[in-house]
Amino acid sequence: MGSILRAPSSITAEEAALPRNGIAQRDSALKGTSSAILSPLTIGNGTVTLSHRIVLVPLTRNRGLPLDPDAPPTMPNRTWYPEDLVATYYAQRTTPGGLLISEGLPPSIQCNGMPCVPGIFHPKQIARWKEVLHGGNGYLPEQFLSSNTNMRTDEYRALGENKVAIRLTPFGLYNDTKGTQRLETWGFLCSELKRKHNLSHVHFIEPRYEQVYILETWRIENADLKLFRDIFRDTPFFSACGWSDKNIWGVLEKGTYDALAIGRLFLSTPDIIDRLKKGLPLNAYDRCRFYGPFSNRAVGYTDYPMYDDVGGSGKKLVIGST
Repeated sequence: MGSILRAPSSITAEEAALPRNGIAQRDSALKGTSSAILSPLTIGNGTVTLSHRIVLVPLTRNRGLPLDPDAPPTMPNRTWYPEDLVATYYAQRTTPGGLLISEGLPPSIQCNGMPCVPGIFHPKQIARWKEVLHGGNGYLPEQFLSSNTNMRTDEYRALGENKVAIRLTPFGLYNDTKGTQRLETWGFLCSELKRKHNLSHVHFIEPRYEQVYILETWRIENADLKLFRDIFRDTPFFSACGWSDKNIWGVLEKGTYDALAIGRLFLSTPDIIDRLKKGLPLNAYDRCRFYGPFSNRAVGYTDYPMYDDVGGSGKKLVIGST
């Protein structure tokens, strides 16, 4: 049975922030250290144990420095590298036994489509990064899975056996990717991944309410992750999209997901794990500072305070369900 069809203009801000399968916080849900959110999780086929189940999603922040800052306009710089500020950003959000997924890293100069995104093809870049392949939001792997972008008729149209360990967005609408058979296409891909590979974990983006409306206009109903959870069964299953301190409690206890991946509130609240444990309010994020380049790269990047840094008040930092 499909969900009720509602135009995006009639959706409240609170609803838009929730995942399609999001569950409003229940008064009876266990919170703080009693919640499954803050319990251990084993991934990596038994080789790695996380101390909690809040994961930093890959976030493009455009904070790299130009390799050639004096490049002329006729031959502009196209290579950026991470330095101490980027290292500080990740260090601030590090917790013992936590999992941080880095931003997507261009593997060549031809793949670098945005300014100030540090890649991983130059020795100066490689010294700082470990490679992460981002397969969602309309980037190359997803283009092979979308009927409006995969126009090939040769053997490369088919899925390869080595397309593994990628972040999956079966209902993503980024970069104009479309697909008339999304459930069939992504269901087949995931079935093959499960059958052929002993995966550490899988990481999905949950469709949000406004995306569900668009998908239903394409006659794609039941746009949620249940199909994929059923396919992967015992493989640790991460969900990203719209999770906050207002709606995470009681979710993992239902068994639908094994971990929740958070972006906006993790970037604005470096000590988010400690605050969740203690029931403290989270920092508000500044959307205007999500993506660089900026002359002052630290603002909205590494200057978000820890709770103790604001005298324990957090009055100007509290955010609701947005």
